[in-house]
Amino acid sequence: MSGTIEAGDSHAAEAVTTADRPPQRVLLLRIVVAAACLAGMVLSPRLWLSRRVYPTTPVWGGLPAIPAAAGDVWFAVLLALLAAIVVRPRWRRAVVAFTVAAALLSFWDQSRWQPWFYQYLFMLAALSLPERTGAGEGRADSDRALDPCRIILAFTYFWSGLQKCNATFVHETAPWLFEPLARHLPAAGAHALGGLELLVPAVEAAVGLGMLFRHTRPIAVIAAITMHLVILWCLGPFGHRWNTVVWPWNLAMVACTVLLFYKPGALPVRRLLWPEGIFGKLVLLLFVVLPALSFCGWWDAYLSAALYSGNTLRGELRFNERVRRTLPPAVRDACAEAGLNWYTLDLMDWSIEELNVPPYPARRVFRNVAAGLSRAAGGADVLLIVQERPSFRDEHRSRTHYGYERGVPTEPPDADPEDAM
Repeated sequence: MSGTIEAGDSHAAEAVTTADRPPQRVLLLRIVVAAACLAGMVLSPRLWLSRRVYPTTPVWGGLPAIPAAAGDVWFAVLLALLAAIVVRPRWRRAVVAFTVAAALLSFWDQSRWQPWFYQYLFMLAALSLPERTGAGEGRADSDRALDPCRIILAFTYFWSGLQKCNATFVHETAPWLFEPLARHLPAAGAHALGGLELLVPAVEAAVGLGMLFRHTRPIAVIAAITMHLVILWCLGPFGHRWNTVVWPWNLAMVACTVLLFYKPGALPVRRLLWPEGIFGKLVLLLFVVLPALSFCGWWDAYLSAALYSGNTLRGELRFNERVRRTLPPAVRDACAEAGLNWYTLDLMDWSIEELNVPPYPARRVFRNVAAGLSRAAGGADVLLIVQERPSFRDEHRSRTHYGYERGVPTEPPDADPEDAM
């Protein structure tokens, strides 16, 4: 009798242990996402620190300032947690701790809401969901963690493709992006590539939709991998050598695509369009529904997969020599003369030089950066010129001017600043 009870207890313990053990795909995905996020944060350290000139934009002005030393410690803890996840992916508490700590830190600066970080954060949150104990539930637990990640990935492709459906992408962004590839092709191939640029938005959106359906999934996986390798070639060390922070993102997208959509077993589309649990519904809202509002300006472009899309806001600053002297040397060198004692600085150049990420393309962030620069320069005049989103049919952008003195808005000049200066 005693032996029977002991044997039963042993089997029960083994069942619980098995159920508590995350499936292999969950563990591998934790490693990939954590390693990619670690690489991205290491490549953009000033984005996460307070020791910088580029102003931070908190989600609420009443948040207390983070002392520089505390910010350094916070950043170091985040890196340590990511390293721990890579080394010990079964340690779920490290995943939870990083997700919470990184989300909190992002509240102090909306420039940290880069598309790659936004994606990594929600994927790690999904992968940190607790496994339910009980024999035979391992498969359900795997779906519970992986399905939100599948939704994030598929609809990132879908919305990224739709964001590129505009004349600016076709005539400006795509030719620049694929130029490193075009110069290695014969003349006929380069000409054909120019025609294919028109198809890029449709192909990328189709990749996202193709991942949802069993019959099209293998083709979508191959197309996604090919697309990321081409992008990595064009932006990487053999191409433009630009925006290094997205290099590991492209590699991570390849690995995530394989882990999430290569032979995923029974994966009906209805499960991806109505996922299990509250968190799954939140992912559905944030990555499937709300990005549609970005086309009306009611949801942020970077939260809607608008990267290298050609349809986001652009910002430019105008200021005098007094303001220029407050900038870091590398950023100072990026300033261009715009008349006697006046300079112009593209926010893209400043953000890339100092933070190694593009500026977060939201009007409130641009205005806060201009106001912060005015304050940092002792109240000097700073003019912000926002180039509005272009229309669908052409590349024309209207301009809106915002003036700042002592960090507060002033009446901007009516004339174009190039004429005034």
